Amino acid sequence: MNKHSSRYNSLKSRLAQELVSRNADTAPNIARETNQHDNNELTLQGLWIQQAFFGDALMTCSGKSLKILNPGQWNRSAGPDFRRAEIVIDGQEIRGDIEIHLRASDWHRHRHGHDFEYNRVILHVFLEHDDGETFDELHNGGSIERLHLAPFLAEDLESLQQLGSLEEVAPCDEVSLGYCHRAFAQLEAGFVREFFEEAGKQRMEAKISRFIQWQKETSRDQAFYQLLLTGLGHPSNRSLFFILAKRLPIGELREIFLFITPSNLATALEAAFLHVGGLLVLPDDAGRCEGSPLDSSTVDYLESLHKEWQKLAGYFHDRMMSPSKRWHTGVRPTAFPERRLAGIARVLVELDFLRGLVEGFWRRVRESMLRMPRSERDLRSELSLLAAVFAAEDENYWTRRFTFNGRPTTQRIHLIGKSCAQSLVFNAVLPALFAFAREQGDTEIEDYLWKLYSVFPALQTNSVTRFMSQRILSVLPAGTVNMRYEKNQQALLQVFYDCCQSDANSCAHCSLLPCIAPPDGDRESE
Repeated sequence: MNKHSSRYNSLKSRLAQELVSRNADTAPNIARETNQHDNNELTLQGLWIQQAFFGDALMTCSGKSLKILNPGQWNRSAGPDFRRAEIVIDGQEIRGDIEIHLRASDWHRHRHGHDFEYNRVILHVFLEHDDGETFDELHNGGSIERLHLAPFLAEDLESLQQLGSLEEVAPCDEVSLGYCHRAFAQLEAGFVREFFEEAGKQRMEAKISRFIQWQKETSRDQAFYQLLLTGLGHPSNRSLFFILAKRLPIGELREIFLFITPSNLATALEAAFLHVGGLLVLPDDAGRCEGSPLDSSTVDYLESLHKEWQKLAGYFHDRMMSPSKRWHTGVRPTAFPERRLAGIARVLVELDFLRGLVEGFWRRVRESMLRMPRSERDLRSELSLLAAVFAAEDENYWTRRFTFNGRPTTQRIHLIGKSCAQSLVFNAVLPALFAFAREQGDTEIEDYLWKLYSVFPALQTNSVTRFMSQRILSVLPAGTVNMRYEKNQQALLQVFYDCCQSDANSCAHCSLLPCIAPPDGDRESE
């Protein structure tokens, strides 16, 4: 256990004690459950809501075609896992609930067929088909179709779990203030600030640990490359970027691209990304795009991609991902995957990916430290220089377009914008450099990285940080926690995923509750 984890856990225990001492009259009456889902089952639920599988080819256990129109509303309370879903089975549209398990037999083990709460379930989804049955029975005598999900997953569950697929998909639409809402208002400001400081560091330690684990399984640069590509994504398509990074590993790209003309490296990377990602319209596939004849720039661009792909197809033709609408679902045009991938292709070339990725940033940080920045303003200037690496781009097809054959804009639009670049520095560059510093035993660099971390400006909020701001910050005196710093947003995320156990609806899964009062009784997992 690192020093930050030890300090964070110590403060968390103190927080639990404070909650007890200040709320002794209400603590024993808090609703609680002991049925926390297995992490794999939570991951499976996260994949369901993100539709991280080959959705266009789904088939039920009875052999009927299946299409998911709406995965439903995630329910972390008692009852089915997803409410008000919309699916189409053999052409018939059906609305109702979805239940998800690791094993098919869990339906019977949990006695859902004897529970009227599950009469609205329209589909039972599971990973392991361990009982051989085709349908499940309901309490009202009806039967429902089953979906064995394993054959349709784009990657194995363990790999997708490493991605942290639940991030930003937890249900936080409605604010449930929770037990800690009133308790935090009674805590001393100094304790709250100290707790936030350590919670934020613990969150960064988790990022570092994930990087180290990926590095052990692959390589340092592959782990970093996976962080970069997933960092380009929107919550709805992040898993697709992760899968793409696994299908096109950086080590193989290096070996193959040694034979590519240096001036064509970026185009060749684009060709690989777009083809394997299922995002490309080939010149000989269609003479029209978006209903209009292809303009000359689009024809030239597609032909250049096709020319480079002819050199690469023999290596990657069996890695192709199925086309998916999820690439663009809920994504702003400026962040469309074609643009992001064109941008990262140029960044990789700028970083000289044929030689190394992490080492390039390591050199930049050493140079930054030698400039001896002292003030917060100086440190933020150094962070801006790191983020500027991701803005390196020449004039190309995508700098003035959002879609293939789309009307060009009059102004250039960054392929990787400022907010995305900052996010990549915080979520990819810093964890990789922390891990490298520890591997090298360079405490001087590590201390400098913590200084950069401590002044990092707040990134864009998400549903979780907005929810936790209402749950915790709304009762604190103004200025208790400075939310202009990303470390404090990270603290909110750490509390939500660790203490609240990703549950926005109740305090039933709060990890602090066992410290407050003994559980009222065990209940078998839903």
